[in-house]
This record gives sequence, C-alpha cells and structure tokens, in this order.
Amino acid sequence: ARKGRWEGGFCPGCGRPGCSPQLVARAYADLQERRPNTGIVLNCCGAPTKSLGDEEGFKAICTGFVELVKSLGTNEVILACPHCYHTLLENAPDLNATTLYQVMAEFGPPEPAAGNVKSTFAIHDSCVTRHETDLHESVRQLMNFLGHGVEEMEYSRQMTKCCGVGGMAWNANPNFLNRVIRARAEEADHDIVTYCAGCHLAFASVKKPSRHILDLFFNPD
Repeated sequence: ARKGRWEGGFCPGCGRPGCSPQLVARAYADLQERRPNTGIVLNCCGAPTKSLGDEEGFKAICTGFVELVKSLGTNEVILACPHCYHTLLENAPDLNATTLYQVMAEFGPPEPAAGNVKSTFAIHDSCVTRHETDLHESVRQLMNFLGHGVEEMEYSRQMTKCCGVGGMAWNANPNFLNRVIRARAEEADHDIVTYCAGCHLAFASVKKPSRHILDLFFNPD
C-alpha cells in the first residue's frame, strides 16, 4: 500500500491468516466493496509477547504496529481479532480501533456462504471482550441476519469464561489446558460459534464442533 493512500487499515490478526488465509482474503475483499479505501495490515499487535511478561518487547511491537498503521496515512484500524482489539484499546490511544464485526453490522453484512444450513449455535464470547457490549451485540446481529438460532451459554457476555488458551497456557501446562478447554466446550449444548481465532482452535483441539463466524459468511465448505 502506498503511503497516504488509505482511509483505514484492516488487521485480521495472527491466527486467522495462519490457518485460514483464503477466509481472510474473502473477508477483506468484501470489506473493500463497502469501504474501498481500506488497506490491509498483516502484523502482530504484541499480545502474545505481553502475555509472556516481556513488557519491553511488547512495547516495541505495539509501537511498530501503530507506526505501520500511520504509515498508511490513517489512524483507523479494523480488527478481526478481539484480543488485538482489547490490546490496542488499552495500549494504543493514538489509534481509532473498531472490529470487523461492528463494521459488518453497521454497513450491512454480505450474503451467507452457499450451503449455510440454518441451525442453532452456542456463542462463545472471547474473555477479553467481557466489557465490550457493542461487540457482543454486533456478533448476535450477524447471527440473526444469517437466520441461525443463538443459545446464550450460562457464562457469556460480561460473565464469559476463558476458552483456556489465555496467558500462553498451552506452553506452560498442556495437560491441564486440555481439561479446561473440554470443560468449557461441554457447557455448550450446541455447536459453538466464536469470533476469536484462538478460541476456535482451542475447541477444535478437543474435537468440539465449532465455527468461526467468518466461516458462515465466506467458507462454502
């Protein structure tokens, strides 16, 4: 992207591009149809480094992220990852951060993917979104648009539980983590929809049927 060209930058985070690059490409293409002057930022916000306790490393990464966004001629960033959103809200006041799901709800979501059979899903809210009521509502608006039923788990929204992977627990105690993920997955009576790549991968690791919400729009398989 040429410096000074873009009115905003779309950041899909680290997890989605790593495991579903085609999904990210389709989401970005749709976003550009609605907001043509949106660039793309493929970089880390620094959250994993912060979770490991490396504050100096985190500050360097976060500062680099902010500088990269500003090099596009904007301070607006649209985030697909709730952990990136939480991290930048707390640590990058120079940026105007919002989420892809809030933008989709505001500007009108795309048509659902072919073969998107109507069903009922349990929504798992990422733990870092506990205080983000607008984000919770946007995700549920999108599910209603798709025609799916929504099961509110006992612990959701501001009372949601961590899926288990927070704080880099996978590297510290994988056996304990496996039990935590299974316990959370078993709280859902239906297949799970989440909007966090880390949560989605966590549930997949214990064979819990789950979808990332972007799959319902952009993944016909």
